[in-house]
Amino acid sequence: MRIHTAEQLEEALDSELAWRRKELTDVHSSVHGNVGSTQSMLIRAGVALLYAHWEGGIKGLCAHYLTFIGTSRPKYNTLAAPLLAIALHKDFRKHWEARSLEYTLEIINRVRDGAGSRAKFVPLPTIDTKSNLTSSVLREVVISLWLNYAPFLLREKFIDESLVGQRNAIAHGEYLAVDISKYDSMHSSVLSLLDDFRTQISNIVAPKKFSVGLQDQSA
Repeated sequence: MRIHTAEQLEEALDSELAWRRKELTDVHSSVHGNVGSTQSMLIRAGVALLYAHWEGGIKGLCAHYLTFIGTSRPKYNTLAAPLLAIALHKDFRKHWEARSLEYTLEIINRVRDGAGSRAKFVPLPTIDTKSNLTSSVLREVVISLWLNYAPFLLREKFIDESLVGQRNAIAHGEYLAVDISKYDSMHSSVLSLLDDFRTQISNIVAPKKFSVGLQDQSA
């Protein structure tokens, strides 16, 4: 899917979160529509699903963002340094496989001599959440995409202990009792986190802050 305009990106981001929000809300309603052991079982399933949409939502939002940047075809010398690294990731990976100084120089010369050429994001880079989207992994993702991590600082404990920790316990077959008030709080927090991540993308795309010039990064 090609995303040519900021408006198309906004639509893609909205669509990415809409179905996830509906599914989580449906499960949340089912939890409140039951009692006893059935409710407890649904809460545990709900916690696992909250994590699934946390990781899947972040990866989906990132994919749309990178698709938009790739379609925009910015010049290498206008990309923010972290995004330049993503654009050249495939080349760097080949370098580490080849362990060749000649190939390293080829990459350097390509950037230096072809700095005014258009960056290529093909194939579309994938964001590695390490199948365990902790706060430290989230921080890496945010920094690599030239986004702002500040809105997530105060929620690191929730991400690591409540979301990732409890999901891992449930996924590994442990019996974990989560009361309904805790589940309600987790439900609201995950939706809020996804909305905030989406907002970070919107805030950087509207003024095209992802294209800042390499010289700005060395200041």
